[in-house]
Amino acid sequence: MTIVSVVLHVRPNHTRLFRDSSRRRTLHRICKELARGFPSIGVYHSHHSERKGGLFAPHLHFLVDVPDDRLAAFLAGLPQDLRLKDSSQLFELSPRSSWRTSCEPLHQAVALWAYVLGTGRKHLPPIVYGRV
Repeated sequence: MTIVSVVLHVRPNHTRLFRDSSRRRTLHRICKELARGFPSIGVYHSHHSERKGGLFAPHLHFLVDVPDDRLAAFLAGLPQDLRLKDSSQLFELSPRSSWRTSCEPLHQAVALWAYVLGTGRKHLPPIVYGRV
């Protein structure tokens, strides 16, 4: 099994929809659809992004555990799945070059999990989807 981590950014023209409400049902649904039944977790980050000049930058960290023999097909099909499942076009995938897998060095994987789950933060990001 390989853990794949991608980020789903809320498209800039839709961020206003997430200012007053986290839209948990929408976040849950998109994670469930993209998971294809594999064990996965979705964590919503609503904080302002320093990289984006302090602007409101809601995004969803999506981690999914994919069998090794299905990994290539899963990764190749993810962009098309998002286009099909996100009919409102609320989300866009992070660039494929930024996707992470558990095949990377262990210390990088641990650091990623700590960041996604909010270790050491005052306000922990909510888990909006989880399937074991």
